Amino acid sequence: MTLILALGCAEGALEITPNPLSWGDVNVHETGCETDEGGCLPEDVVLRNAGDADLTITSSGYDGDYLCISGHPADSDLDLGVLPPGATLLLTTSVCGYNPGDLTTEVSGSISFTTDGADDPDLVWSFTPYRDQGGGDSGI
Repeated sequence: MTLILALGCAEGALEITPNPLSWGDVNVHETGCETDEGGCLPEDVVLRNAGDADLTITSSGYDGDYLCISGHPADSDLDLGVLPPGATLLLTTSVCGYNPGDLTTEVSGSISFTTDGADDPDLVWSFTPYRDQGGGDSGI
């Protein structure tokens, strides 16, 4: 999955932390990741405007099959507003789901950011879903 965000004002420089974002091995049975109800294992991601001009942060679509962003429904436009120089924006991300065929296989993707045509860093994310119900069964 790739999410592309368009950002305004070329003088801005976007910093993203943490990056990459990895949940590692995720026991989908114990963590509640087996449902699509808002995700599980929330992790905060900070977007920081390290430049000297405002950044207008938007997205023309957000696909939440694997990754959730709190407060932003899947398959909808994101309007994150204007980020002034030196300011930060907190996004709470979480594991949103997995396909049964993904068990014990790393699932990964990235969110690509651009600032008026200039490339900014991608937020790379990953996790490996597995299913252990207490008996040591990894779930395949």
